[in-house]
Amino acid sequence: MAQNGPSCQVAPHTIPLLETPADHRAALAPDQRSAMIAWCKGQKPAWPKITADVHKAMQDRLSRWVGQPDTFITPNEFNGWRLIKLLDRINALYVDIDMHDGDCDVDMQRMAWDAVAALERAHAPPPNVIVYTGRGIHLYWTLSEALPAAALPRWQACQRALVKLLQGDPQSADATRVLRMIGTTNTKANGWKVTAEVVVPQRYTFDELADAILPFTRAEIRDISAARAKKQAKQGNRKASGTIFDRWHLVYQDLHRILDFHWFGGVP
Repeated sequence: MAQNGPSCQVAPHTIPLLETPADHRAALAPDQRSAMIAWCKGQKPAWPKITADVHKAMQDRLSRWVGQPDTFITPNEFNGWRLIKLLDRINALYVDIDMHDGDCDVDMQRMAWDAVAALERAHAPPPNVIVYTGRGIHLYWTLSEALPAAALPRWQACQRALVKLLQGDPQSADATRVLRMIGTTNTKANGWKVTAEVVVPQRYTFDELADAILPFTRAEIRDISAARAKKQAKQGNRKASGTIFDRWHLVYQDLHRILDFHWFGGVP
C-alpha cells in the first residue's frame, strides 16, 4: 500500500484494496437487514443510520463520506439504537490494535505482519480484512452468515480470546463498538485516509472460527455439559445424613470437584 500520510508507514503491495465507505459496508454486511449505526464526529446528524436498503439516497450518503474526517461504523446491526438489548445481527469478529500514546510514527504494515504471525503461532485463522487507520490496525473476520443476538455470549468469548492473543483494545469485545470507516480520514494521524486490504477473500462460518479460537470446540463443550449434568444428578440423589458439619463438608468437597472439573486446575 502506498504511503498517504507524512509519518505513518505502510509498505507497497499488490493485495486488493478496499477504499470507500461502500466497500466497508459491503465487506461487513453483504446481506444487511437491519441498521448499522455511523458516528460522524463533528457532523450533523452525528449518528446517522445506514439502513438495509440499496436505494440511491443511501448510496449517495456513503459516497459523500469519502474523505470525511473521523467517521466510524458499527460492524454489527441493530433494531434502532446501538444498545445490546437492540442488537439484531452480528456480522464479524474484530480486534482494534491502536497506538493510543499519540505517536503517529507507526509502521502499520509491521503491526499487521506481527498480528498475522501471532495468529499463525496460535493456530488461529488469519483475518479476512486488515484496515489501516493511521494509528494502528483493525482486523476483521467476516462471517458467511450473520449471527443472531442469541449467539452473543459465544461471540464475546471469541472476541476476548482474540483480544488477549493480539494484545488489542479490550473494548473490542463490545458488540456495540464503532470502528473507523474505510475511505474516511483520521485527524489524529495527519489526515490519513483509512484504507484496507483483503487478506482472505473466503468468509468464515462462525463455528469454524470459534472451534479454532476457543479452548474447547462446540462438541467438547456439549460433552463437558453432559458430564456436569450427570455428576449433579448423582449429587442431587444423595440423602442428607450425619451432623451439619458433615453435610457442609460434603458441599465444600462438591464445590471443589466442580471447580476442578470446570477449570481443570482447581480454584482459579
